[in-house]
Amino acid sequence: MVECLESKATAIINADDPYAGYWRSVASTRRVVTFGVHAAADGSAGSGPAVGRPAVSRPADFTAKNSAQAIEGGEFTTRFTMVCPRGEREILLKAGGAHNIANALAAAAAATAAGASLEHVVAGLGDFRAVAGRLQLKAGVRDSWIIDDSYNANPSSVRAGLEVLRALPGVTWLVLADMAELGEHTSDSHAHMGSYARDCGVKRLFAMGPQSSRAVETFGAGGEWLADTDALIRRLHAELAPGVTVLIKGSRVNRLERVVQALTAGGS
Repeated sequence: MVECLESKATAIINADDPYAGYWRSVASTRRVVTFGVHAAADGSAGSGPAVGRPAVSRPADFTAKNSAQAIEGGEFTTRFTMVCPRGEREILLKAGGAHNIANALAAAAAATAAGASLEHVVAGLGDFRAVAGRLQLKAGVRDSWIIDDSYNANPSSVRAGLEVLRALPGVTWLVLADMAELGEHTSDSHAHMGSYARDCGVKRLFAMGPQSSRAVETFGAGGEWLADTDALIRRLHAELAPGVTVLIKGSRVNRLERVVQALTAGGS
């Protein structure tokens, strides 16, 4: 896609990507605008590269500072200061997750390259709402909170959802159904999700599907495998308590929206 851009077009490149330098070379003489969460405006990446975070060799054009995530009025909010060549602006996103800061910066870079003003960008990002089944916060039974991320799942999106849980106060649980179409990486990917959930402070893991049993094994105490959706719903109804936040995540084939509906006002 970058290679086929017209000569006067703009390539928007993720500066956090370890291959950012390669994509710059592919862009050749075309205009390049970069964005990045870890590529700070001064060219640093905080206190140094972290695990899973690429080293940054140059600053991004669009980056963020002073970010904070919270639950306000029954929905996720993310506030940060966007820093770019045109100046700084305070951004309010009605969405959770550090990955959505990166998405917002990418959108801002593309919009301004197409001629939008920073005021337009601020307004547009403020109007953004998560689509159905993508990190939607919902009130659950017995004063619990349900994070509906049931639309689909792959390893990176599960990790992103777990990072949202990590940032929240109180007790957090994960409902994980099989991630489909991972080929030879299927077993290892599900095993990694169990240990990663534990690292993120998740207290209980409820899994469904043959592959998700690997996640239960690596999660350890507090992990439980259920045979089907009905058993999963019954177990959650029996265990949910006030103040617990549950992330529900799985590939489309599992139809976990039925679990969401059963644990919110949409089902019984």
